[in-house]
Amino acid sequence: QSVSYAPKGTNSATARQPFIDGKTAFLRDGPWVWGAVEKAPAEIKPQLKVAGLPFPVEPGGASNSLHIAAKVDAKKKEAVWKFIEMAATPEWQRAYGLTGSPAPRKNALSAADLTANPHLKIINDEAARAQNLFPSVPAVRAGYNDFATQVTKAAMRMISTQDPTARVLADLQRELERAVPL
Repeated sequence: QSVSYAPKGTNSATARQPFIDGKTAFLRDGPWVWGAVEKAPAEIKPQLKVAGLPFPVEPGGASNSLHIAAKVDAKKKEAVWKFIEMAATPEWQRAYGLTGSPAPRKNALSAADLTANPHLKIINDEAARAQNLFPSVPAVRAGYNDFATQVTKAAMRMISTQDPTARVLADLQRELERAVPL
């Protein structure tokens, strides 16, 4: 039912602008929204705050991970591993963490970093209590891109159409059974 209050065709990118303009009361989004908050009009910016979600389970999962292509020559594979090793160092994790997009690994930021950037403390506290919701079923993990795409399409359909939720979910179930057989 809450979807009925969202403007037709709204997605997360277009939903951010009314928030940044001070035209919506809240926005459920990720830590990357802070970059947009920083660009808010001067008269609105002091009113925009970051807060944790009031839910008992904070969803978490794979985000902005580093990958190696399945078929890559040995020289490129070695270079990719060196980059991943470098990106995983405390220095790089701290620099990444200071962007707030998203939270870095646990304990990457110092107390001074968090004092200087109060929004990062909230983001990091939320990340620390997040529970991994990445699927444990091997077939879903293997076909996760297809799975996530189908779920996203169904969510967008519920936001942007008047189709009954039960029909959207039934269609999603059929599509998931076809695309990601268990």
